[in-house]
Amino acid sequence: MEPKITDIPGIGAKKADDLKKRGFDTVEKIANASLEELTDIPGVGKVTADKMRRAAKELLESASEKTAPVKEPKKKVEPKAEPKKKAEPKAKKEKITPVKKTQPVTLKVKTKTKKPKTGKPKKEKIISQTYGVVQSLVHDKVGRSSNNSIIVRLLNTEMPLASYIGRKAIVTNPENNLKMVGKITHIHGKRKSRDKNVIVRFNKSVSPHIIQTKVIVK
Repeated sequence: MEPKITDIPGIGAKKADDLKKRGFDTVEKIANASLEELTDIPGVGKVTADKMRRAAKELLESASEKTAPVKEPKKKVEPKAEPKKKAEPKAKKEKITPVKKTQPVTLKVKTKTKKPKTGKPKKEKIISQTYGVVQSLVHDKVGRSSNNSIIVRLLNTEMPLASYIGRKAIVTNPENNLKMVGKITHIHGKRKSRDKNVIVRFNKSVSPHIIQTKVIVK
């Protein structure tokens, strides 16, 4: 019988509903999930996600051991007795003729040295183009907006959010159709954002007209 996700220690009915809403409706999916996917669920940190994943794997292993068919022991096949060999007649002694001494012949053997193969340099993994949407301008504690930083929600991400820090972000101002190039400086928020928001900083001031415009990340 396949185990349920509520059989995993620490997962109650409420947390099970949260997991199912995120697509983790089986123990196998939780066991194969990455830490980043599990920590995207509200209330699940790295430590809890790691415990859930390990417990799910142990639950699957114990379930597979219970359902594994019992193999019957193989019957030993006794070897057949070999027939007794007949005694071979004694060979007649042949006369040994003396061998004439000859001068030793030396042969030159050419040895080819193999050239070491030079391995091709490994290509670095290229991250496909990611884009995002401008959410708002950055505000300080007093509530005033910064004139050179914006908050961008990244979409179509293939790598961890921290991998995009330092990459270029290009925004087209709809007011004058001019392109502005900034740099992703850090992740927005004190902890990893579930909305994948980052801060983009420019060398010059930006206009509020760029809010909700598309951002190309290179």
